Amino acid sequence: MINNAIETQPLELKADSLISAHPEQLSSDLDGETILLQMSSGLYYGLNEMGAAIWEMIQSPMTFQDIQSKLLDAYEVSAEVCQQEVEKLLTDLHAADLIEVKAPEAI
Repeated sequence: MINNAIETQPLELKADSLISAHPEQLSSDLDGETILLQMSSGLYYGLNEMGAAIWEMIQSPMTFQDIQSKLLDAYEVSAEVCQQEVEKLLTDLHAADLIEVKAPEAI
């Protein structure tokens, strides 16, 4: 979903991990896709339709479980595939410093 090759370490996400967009980034919608600019690095990233939907959701903090639930309601996808795809995207966004993830115990 993120159109930039980034070396990523697995991100440990729990159902109640709180996900939000990093405040130091810019984003723009472009015909169902979203373009992100990471301000400190100056790098651009592109999100497809589902990635753009997730990006819109996390403009306000949202739990990992809530993101998956909304996607399962909106798209015809299995719970397993949804979880894998959301985990991958969030890991990539986190590695690019585009999102913040707060562990449940830190909430």
